[in-house]
Amino acid sequence: MKDRKATSRASLIVAAIFAVILLFFSPDAAANPFDSFGAGVRANAMGGAYAALSEDIAGAYYNPAALTQVHGLQFEFGYHYAEPHLKFNNKPVDVDKNAGWQFGGLASQLLFGKRFTAGANIFIPDDHVMRFLMLPRSEARYVMYSNDNHVLVANVAVGLEIIKDRLSVGFGLSLMGDNAGGVDMQVTESESSTALLDSYIKPIYSPIVGLWGRPLRFLRLGLCYREKTEIKLDLPNIIHIPELDTFEENSVSILAESEVYLLAESYSHFSPRMIQLGTAWDISSRFLVSADITWQQWSAYHDQSIYMVIELEGGLGELFDIYPQTPLEEPDFKDIFVPAFGMEFVPIGRELWTIALRSGYWYRPSPAPDQKGISNFSDSNTHAISAGIGISAKDPYGLIPKPFSVDAYGRIRILEEREIIKDSLANPSGDYMIGGNIFGVGTAVTMRF
Repeated sequence: MKDRKATSRASLIVAAIFAVILLFFSPDAAANPFDSFGAGVRANAMGGAYAALSEDIAGAYYNPAALTQVHGLQFEFGYHYAEPHLKFNNKPVDVDKNAGWQFGGLASQLLFGKRFTAGANIFIPDDHVMRFLMLPRSEARYVMYSNDNHVLVANVAVGLEIIKDRLSVGFGLSLMGDNAGGVDMQVTESESSTALLDSYIKPIYSPIVGLWGRPLRFLRLGLCYREKTEIKLDLPNIIHIPELDTFEENSVSILAESEVYLLAESYSHFSPRMIQLGTAWDISSRFLVSADITWQQWSAYHDQSIYMVIELEGGLGELFDIYPQTPLEEPDFKDIFVPAFGMEFVPIGRELWTIALRSGYWYRPSPAPDQKGISNFSDSNTHAISAGIGISAKDPYGLIPKPFSVDAYGRIRILEEREIIKDSLANPSGDYMIGGNIFGVGTAVTMRF
């Protein structure tokens, strides 16, 4: 009887600890898919070279100052889909698609003779409103695309003219969610144990600041600063264990009252600090080209593996010594410059309707160093080629005063093949080859009033 009772109590403690761990690792987090998959149909078609343009809701991300180019009211509603086909050693890797609805609106008005424009751009994913994925340091993963596919994100922005049609400033916020709370469990002998799960989503934000100018009639310039975002998951989990007695109605205890403190820390959904400089040339009334260069501070990237902290107090603390986990090494990512180019040509421009053809290209060098040790933060240099079409039409009956548009784009990202050679033949992952592509499409309808 004594052995059975002791075993039952020990099983209760172990079950409680594992229950908390399972609760803790439930999928809740946030990210910013605009950084990984772009914002807006026209911007995506033009390779993201959009800091000097931003004449739609995409400007809330690319450059809020350029929103002063919009006059009146504008509403946009669209759908975006991107499907990764990534590989390890020529075998497919299970990376979720990015798919969801993107919508928003802009409102512009003259205030004291200066144009003021405010608006928002919102992305709602199809599947998970929020998703979190934590993997061991040794497991290979595509760091750019593992988590950013699933999150609701909103960009809100305002643009204000300083010099009419010549100079504007803008400010914005990228709004997301962070997981907060924790688990508090009380283990009891004579009745069912209880646990309080306090988990909620709190809003977080990162600022966006922009500057836009038109020094010449045919030349536009844009400058945008976007602050980094990063989620640090550190929900505390506490298990209270009462004093355990050898016999019922006996004051002799085999274990004094104890407390187990579990904290699994992890960084996730990192978006680097960015400075984007762009220019756009109106070569003619029918032909436009744009070019941007973006600095991305990937040197601030943290290892997103799990760092576990366990503390024992009371009776368990007297029985067991817990040695702290060795701190994670920094991944040593590097800062990069990402060039982008876009083009728009209007072959048909009539009074009632027009057609615009677009194309773009950008190149992102990989910020990830050679993965020679235990870590496997897989990434490679990436090329993106895009094309799109926009059709604008006027209502012949005059019910809608301004043209409405239907736009679409297609884009393929090609990840260069990269061979990972480990320092040691005994490394668990071994040498491997990475590469693949990501194909994306999107469409949107824009109404103007």
